[in-house]
Amino acid sequence: MDLDESDQLLAGAYGTESMTASQLVSCKPYWPAILNVWDGAVWQHTTFDDAGMVSSVARDADGRIWAATSRGGAARESVNPESWVVEPGIGGLYVHQDGAWHRVESDLHGLPSTDVSVVRVADDGSIWIGTEGWGLARYEPNAEAPTPTATLNLPTRTPTPTVDPSAPTATRRPTIVPTQPPPLPSPTRSGTAAPIRNYLPFTHRS
Repeated sequence: MDLDESDQLLAGAYGTESMTASQLVSCKPYWPAILNVWDGAVWQHTTFDDAGMVSSVARDADGRIWAATSRGGAARESVNPESWVVEPGIGGLYVHQDGAWHRVESDLHGLPSTDVSVVRVADDGSIWIGTEGWGLARYEPNAEAPTPTATLNLPTRTPTPTVDPSAPTATRRPTIVPTQPPPLPSPTRSGTAAPIRNYLPFTHRS
């Protein structure tokens, strides 16, 4: 919940009035995340489908509204971070600018995770984003874009071997292999036969 200088109230929630308790349980933690905005006269509602819940809201100096959505860390189903679920297409961070909502994506904008627990605006205007177990990110709205590193595309030359036409050509004679008589069969020995060993394949885990 956030109350700005214009007395506009921002309140995050999850689910809608039309949903029953069983529906809320069945779609957990992918509820429709709801942002309620009170402008002093009426409530306005924004729904972010399957995003979980609006966990944090903030407004920056330029009037942009930042809404963080979270599934409460429900993507962490075990203590092993390598098995945590990463869903880049659901939820995350949303910013309202120029009359429309825009989604800050992890793949395109470097957000550590789409499970965001908190968003705050610092005194210098930078936006701080905290995620559920995936780390912290900082966004500077007025920062200059980094200068791209220049790359040189030089053509590559493939050396071509040259042949001296005056050099004599060496001629090889074919190798004659003398004919060998077929090998004689080995004599058969009587007695106890050696046991047959079966080697089974195995796997190794590092």
